[in-house]
Amino acid sequence: MDGLTLIDDATSREWRKSTIQTCYIEGDSNAVLDMIKFLKSHCYSAKIKRIYGFTCNYKPITTTLEKLSFEPSDAIEIVYEKRI
Repeated sequence: MDGLTLIDDATSREWRKSTIQTCYIEGDSNAVLDMIKFLKSHCYSAKIKRIYGFTCNYKPITTTLEKLSFEPSDAIEIVYEKRI
């Protein structure tokens, strides 16, 4: 296994409709890239409009999220989001 992403969509739905969040992302850049691409595809099919990405401040993960057009939140350094 090269990576792991845990999803907690119940919490994100309490904030806003049509959202999903990761509560954990682990892996190298390629694993994170594959997992997030899969998640984006799922969200598109499920008509989910926004992904919140909670992760540790580990450069290979945060750089990969940024390559996928996720943007860091100004309020918290480890929260990323992407409109779909």
